[in-house]
Amino acid sequence: MKKGERVNVIWLIIVAMVVTLTVTVVPSERSYAATQATYYVNPSGGSDSNNGLTTGTAFATITKARDVIRTINGSMTGDIYVYLMNGTYPLSATLTFGPSDSGTNGYKIIYKNYTGAAPVISGGVDLTTGWTLHDAGQNIYKKTGVNWNFRQLYVNDTRGVKARKPNLTDEVTGGPYLNATNSSYPYTVNTADIGSWANGGTAEMVVVGHWSQHRGRIASYTGNTVTFKTPESGFAYNHHNQGSSPYYFENAYALLDAAGEWFLDTANTTLYYKPRSGETMNTTTVIAPKVETLVQFQGSSASNKVHDIQFAGITFRYSNWLAPSIYGYVDTQAGFRYQTAGGGSNSEIRNTARYTSALGMVQLKYASTITLESNTFQFAGGWGIMGNEGTDHTLIKSNSFYKNAGGGVALGVAGDEWDEQSSMDGQSTYDSILDNTVDTVGLDYADMVGIGGMIPNNMTIGRNEVKNLPYTGITIGWNWQDYEHGMTDNVIFGNNIHHVIKLLDDGGGIYTLGKMVGFTRFDANYIHDLSGSAYNGGYPISAIYFDNGSAYKTAEKNVINNAPQTIFASNPPNHDNVIQNNYSNSPWGNWSGSNVFQNNTTVSNQSWPQGAIDIMNAVGPGGTAQKPTPPTAPPAGPVVFSDNFNDNAIGSPWTTVGGAWSETSQTLKQTSTANGDPRKAIVSNAGLGTSTDYTITAKVRVDSWTDGDYARAGVGLFTGTSDGKGYNLVFHQNHSTLQWLNDEIAWGTSYPFNWSNNTWYWFKMSASNGTLYGKVWQDGTSEPASWMYTQSWSGRTGYPSLNGGSTNTGGSTVSFDDVTVEGPASTNKALNKTVNAYYIDGSTAALQPGDSVVYATDGNPSTKTQATNQWRWMLRIDLGASTSINRIKLIMPATAYATAFDIQTSTDGTSYTTVKSVTGFGGGASDNTITSTTARYVRVVAITPDGPGQTGGQMAIAEVEVY
Repeated sequence: MKKGERVNVIWLIIVAMVVTLTVTVVPSERSYAATQATYYVNPSGGSDSNNGLTTGTAFATITKARDVIRTINGSMTGDIYVYLMNGTYPLSATLTFGPSDSGTNGYKIIYKNYTGAAPVISGGVDLTTGWTLHDAGQNIYKKTGVNWNFRQLYVNDTRGVKARKPNLTDEVTGGPYLNATNSSYPYTVNTADIGSWANGGTAEMVVVGHWSQHRGRIASYTGNTVTFKTPESGFAYNHHNQGSSPYYFENAYALLDAAGEWFLDTANTTLYYKPRSGETMNTTTVIAPKVETLVQFQGSSASNKVHDIQFAGITFRYSNWLAPSIYGYVDTQAGFRYQTAGGGSNSEIRNTARYTSALGMVQLKYASTITLESNTFQFAGGWGIMGNEGTDHTLIKSNSFYKNAGGGVALGVAGDEWDEQSSMDGQSTYDSILDNTVDTVGLDYADMVGIGGMIPNNMTIGRNEVKNLPYTGITIGWNWQDYEHGMTDNVIFGNNIHHVIKLLDDGGGIYTLGKMVGFTRFDANYIHDLSGSAYNGGYPISAIYFDNGSAYKTAEKNVINNAPQTIFASNPPNHDNVIQNNYSNSPWGNWSGSNVFQNNTTVSNQSWPQGAIDIMNAVGPGGTAQKPTPPTAPPAGPVVFSDNFNDNAIGSPWTTVGGAWSETSQTLKQTSTANGDPRKAIVSNAGLGTSTDYTITAKVRVDSWTDGDYARAGVGLFTGTSDGKGYNLVFHQNHSTLQWLNDEIAWGTSYPFNWSNNTWYWFKMSASNGTLYGKVWQDGTSEPASWMYTQSWSGRTGYPSLNGGSTNTGGSTVSFDDVTVEGPASTNKALNKTVNAYYIDGSTAALQPGDSVVYATDGNPSTKTQATNQWRWMLRIDLGASTSINRIKLIMPATAYATAFDIQTSTDGTSYTTVKSVTGFGGGASDNTITSTTARYVRVVAITPDGPGQTGGQMAIAEVEVY
């Protein structure tokens, strides 16, 4: 080591120690987040021999800042900031971030724009100068010495057009197109449309095939037959056959005949360009992409991830992607992956076929808690962002994706076979794509979508605007078969999707594949202005498209304005989906009989009801649309009645209405098949109230069943003893329907549910303040964590009951066992009340990605609220009015909790009294009885942990209950 280098290293160590000591002595109750170190990078005025600690001593490269941070991030005491000053940061290779570049101790490493700066990370090379006139008659210029390959060119930040036939007139569709004279590979064309240039080794043929746009590098043509190069000559073009196969040719010098077109002769390292009006060669800026991936976040495995890094306020420009120059481009679906090995024939998608994910400007693999916020991704050669195996808690928020050759953002893209989910290594979990704008992408690879999730679990896609695309706006899911493969609890909400699917077909505003169990919702999206192109093959175009394998998905409260159809859910297998409470002025479309279509509103022209207008006004970036959450009911109270029917006699607590009831073989049976309705066993003589909100749980078995309106079996609440009428949750009509019933008043919401005779099922039904909650599950399986069904009904009085079927048009006989009735718990006064999070000094606290203050009082302990940027923080609940309080219960996750905290109350929100101090807490539930007090506000204040490396990590609150 040189003497000067030793001095520099010692200086950096001293500075890092000083910064660390400074952070240590400042109290954690500061109004700003803890900061361990701050660095600056200036691409024009900086130097990597500087210390990077001030704007005047900035580094020159991000790479240098990253490398210095590696020396101080082993046990962080605060966030580390790297401010990028104004200018372009040219890359000659991918900027990589691995596990050693991660934030630690819950802190982040944040790369962001300096105040007022607009930094650009560029993978392009400036080719502005060195042009000479090559063909004066055609006004074609050339530049020699261009010794790398690229597939896009940008002139004055306008996309150049690769020389083609016919000439481009529509950027989004890529039209116009010629038409092949057949519909399968090898393609035959009109001989007038091809020439000797096709045998020159550079030309490509771009073919539209329903939901795909393929590219093949032309090896030769004989007569009128076009043959592709190896390996793409063996790929599955014929899996996507479309009529007369619209196509165009590109990438031959002989096709360079329109202003704005270019051709790269890689063999002779010469670039040709025909300038547009107003462009002056050697003055007008010309950029060619060179680096394929600009920034890569990649861990080594699922157990060694890169994590806790944020990029914000940065523009990413000019990435390359060269795989189509090696393999052509034959997509599988949505542009997630392209074929790299044949499957045995030009139709074979499985067998030996293999696939590779397209590249993005930014790549993620084995990455956790990576945040990309308020960035711009422009002029990508492939995707803007591509997430492969093993991403979790990624936040992609408030970014802009514009004029990319490929798609906007895709996550969970895994595996190299068609559909081998069981062996795919690491799906996307708890990733969020929020408030982004995706505009005019898929310009070279038209089947790449705006936003995509391939194998997602707990993915949230919300409040994005997606527009001006040749194919689908948002796609989520993979697999065409009827089995589970880990795609659960995905929510797509509040998106504004319009003017998409302008070229291809078999897609729409939102497209989804595969079974998604749990709470999967397509909620409150506004999808509008969709229309097919002259080039598509006539497959369905739908605002919402539930394709093969779709099951257990709900599309609700969406607004559809000016689309070919609203919903398409017919391609099998396709079952147990619910389409309800939507608004549309377009044809409703098609759905299979095992899906439910109900309570949807047909709108004439633009006469939208207020409910639809509210949805339209709330969508898109910065909108007010909120993510739907699973229905929650107050916890049940003590058991007030139970009967296991082991005494072979109907006990005195029961009153029966209709039917033939008996207690035999340790079950309660209703066996009458004569016409009659209703048939109820009512818990009327057990001291229960007639106006009380109870919860009833019972095992139900259908012994005989004839399809029809009177065929039913289940449980009920608020059931009268004189007429047997009440509120019910029952199997109804057939073996695939579950439905709410208000006896002789109305049928309520129905749900798909496949069940069988002679099989026990658990029914659980609860009432709370005019809302009914229900769940049903097969005996021997686990009870669902959340309530599955809700219905708003009120006004009846009566008792819990069992619904033993009816007979008229259809009928049933039913057995019951293990009935339990629970009384209401004390009312949780904090449920769904207003919540705020603050740092200790009273300033508003920032939250961890994906968290929300509402999660602290939503009744769902699987969600949480947790602050970021500072160890100690506090949560305040506004109960709405002063009320008497004697019990406060908190739930904190086992992985993030306060070991010590105070519970405080206040009547005015200013002056607080500590009513309980808790110490030695280890996570889970903390149920605290306090001396009765009157208060409007309840506050939880973290005491410890108050720094890194302490037990509990940091306080997180899953639920606060106040009684």
